[in-house]
Amino acid sequence: MLKPRKKITKRELKQDALVTNYFKALEFYDKYKRYIAWGIAGIALVVIAIVIYTNNRRNADQRAATALGQIIQIYDRGDYRLALNGIPEQNVVGLQRIVDNYGGTASGELATFYAANCYFYLGDYDKALKYYKEFDAPGKILESAAKAGIAGCYEAKKDFRTAAEYFLKAVAVDPHGTRAAEYMLNAALDYKQAGEKEKAIELFRKLKHDYPRAREARRVDFYLGELEA
Repeated sequence: MLKPRKKITKRELKQDALVTNYFKALEFYDKYKRYIAWGIAGIALVVIAIVIYTNNRRNADQRAATALGQIIQIYDRGDYRLALNGIPEQNVVGLQRIVDNYGGTASGELATFYAANCYFYLGDYDKALKYYKEFDAPGKILESAAKAGIAGCYEAKKDFRTAAEYFLKAVAVDPHGTRAAEYMLNAALDYKQAGEKEKAIELFRKLKHDYPRAREARRVDFYLGELEA
């Protein structure tokens, strides 16, 4: 006589499924263990590469900051060519070399901005433009200053319309900055130089409206009178 089949409980079903899945996983690993090992090794290599890259970048920024701290004193006293070239015999690294070697670091980016200023003051406007445009500003104050630097280069090259456009970009980046009124005045004057009278008048009026307390606003009536005469 057949005995009645024992009823399988939910717990036993779960245990059976667990055992089945375990052996399936074991079989899968045994079949593909070479590829799994390669995958784990690849992930480990990526993690190691990231750690090495981060450490190298941090060390590079520290070296750039040290070099920049030395050369900035020469820059501040207005010796721009020496600031660019440095003093190799005294192990003082110039801005140009800092940019070349550490351009991707925070201090290297700051060196790019100072190098652009040096080239501007030395009258090399093409190189100044190159570095102003390459500069990745860490904040709106320096970004605005870089846009104004670009404007100054175009102004020196007699491209007054482009200069005006970049002065306006400098204002747009930092409209409440301490030099915003100055940049707007420069933009208006450049449009005036470019023969774009209506744009110049519009900007002079905007300057007077947006920055009524700025010293630049005191000169607006003179320019408006000249243009509207």
